[in-house]
Amino acid sequence: MSIRNAEDQLPAYKPKQAAEVMNVHINTVYRMIADGRLKTVRAGRAHRIPAGELAPFRDGQAA
Repeated sequence: MSIRNAEDQLPAYKPKQAAEVMNVHINTVYRMIADGRLKTVRAGRAHRIPAGELAPFRDGQAA
């Protein structure tokens, strides 16, 4: 049995979904991943962006 923290249980978004939440183009999301502005979790070759990373964009605190 493994112990997981609360962050492991939060939803994670695909880059396209994150782009919609942030109201930016998907290429902007990939650029933000590449330069470290968005942290991701890797699932094989796929990137998943934890919901906590998008909170500032939903709250209007980041541009």
